[in-house]
Amino acid sequence: MVLQGVSENHPLGELVQAYLELWNCELGHVYDEMHLVAEELANLSLSYSFGPMYFTQAPTSCRHLLLSDVAEISKPCNALL
Repeated sequence: MVLQGVSENHPLGELVQAYLELWNCELGHVYDEMHLVAEELANLSLSYSFGPMYFTQAPTSCRHLLLSDVAEISKPCNALL
């Protein structure tokens, strides 16, 4: 929708048009396996107070995800056959 543009009558037409005019960046698809650490950090953020958070080492719940990423071990996915 964003890459191809939308008609002015589309409910998100103005938003998409503003995006195309104001931002100089690219959109792309990211598979679930590629954002597991970000997802875990987002989940962790729910248990902390609002504001910036700094880590000197990876949180315990992220370590196995980071190790899997470095070892290039993929997470099994559900496939419909």
